[in-house]
Amino acid sequence: MKKVVLWLLALITTLSFVACSNPAGSDGTDDTTTDGLTSEWWIKGSFDNWTDDPQHFFTMDELDNNILSFEITDLFALGYEFVLVNPAGNELKSDGAITLNGDGDAETITYAVDSGNNFYFDAAYSSYTVQIDITDTDAPVMKLIPGDTTAAAPDFATLADNLKIKGDLFSIGWTDTAGDADDATNTVTFHVVAGSKTGSFGFNSLDGFLKNAADTSTYTTVGDSSGALALATDGSNCTIENIPNSDSEFDIIVTIDPDGATVADKYSMEIVLSVLGTVPWAFEAPSDFWLVGDIKDTVLDGWDETDAGRVQLTLTDDVATYTWTATADGTAEFKYAVAAESGWNNLVGYSGIDGSASTIAVSDVGGNITFPVTSGTEYTLTVDFSGTYTATGLPEVDVASN
Repeated sequence: MKKVVLWLLALITTLSFVACSNPAGSDGTDDTTTDGLTSEWWIKGSFDNWTDDPQHFFTMDELDNNILSFEITDLFALGYEFVLVNPAGNELKSDGAITLNGDGDAETITYAVDSGNNFYFDAAYSSYTVQIDITDTDAPVMKLIPGDTTAAAPDFATLADNLKIKGDLFSIGWTDTAGDADDATNTVTFHVVAGSKTGSFGFNSLDGFLKNAADTSTYTTVGDSSGALALATDGSNCTIENIPNSDSEFDIIVTIDPDGATVADKYSMEIVLSVLGTVPWAFEAPSDFWLVGDIKDTVLDGWDETDAGRVQLTLTDDVATYTWTATADGTAEFKYAVAAESGWNNLVGYSGIDGSASTIAVSDVGGNITFPVTSGTEYTLTVDFSGTYTATGLPEVDVASN
């Protein structure tokens, strides 16, 4: 009997070291590859076009709940980026540009929350396990552990299959949309219909989000073309600045060179007018709009997908103003939405405003409207729809210090 009691005590002691958490799948949101205990930490990145449906939750080590792992699979010999997301929904990034070693050793990282640089690595292998020790939840110790199989370079068919267009310049909005691939010409053609005169677009790809082409061509006849335009993964989203009518249609033709050494070598875009619309553009000032972004304000201090973190402004005589005192030195940046609870759809940025007469110069950084601010200084933002907006669709934006 004494031996039985001692055995039971030993069993209880052993079980006390095992993680007490939800089994995988119990919350219905864990990644399909999870076969251990599911953490509330998760990861998202370019390995699957930054999807958050499903959320890719880390698996907890059964003996130490602070050791979390997630395996990224089916990688090609390309560069990839990712961020960590903590249980509060904050994205943990690096406060400086960093390329992870990918050799299984602990990385030295100074973290930034919700702003900063994504974690980058060059995939020499087809799989990597991201392991983090969250004993210090503000500064997890990260290891990127390689798999055993060498990563292959993607061919044209693979690159074309992963190339998707999206953007609120077109009627498709920010929904990934496939094109028609032609392996004889190494091209992918996307047929799109105008949806906005002042929106933007880009492409999800295995090489990241492709953008940074501003098309200033004049389109008057079917067949008019932009000529070849280079694409990049930095800069602002792509724009077509002279869409002739609101129901015009375009063929966006992307040529892919699988052997290109850089993104600029690999992808080139041509825009061709396929249907000349007949309905002229017409713009009516909204009654309200919503500011979103980080202008170093106690309210507008980050990018919020919901209106709870945005500022609603009501126009008086087609003009609205917003005054705040900057809480820190730095670069303020924002966009605006003209509909409530619009999420990330149809946000208006630099390409959709006229900031030429702003008291403090505004500029374009990644499509956002940006300007410098100094801590403790009061500023007033004025958005004026009363001038040429009805003809151009571009309200006049002025930022001034008080």
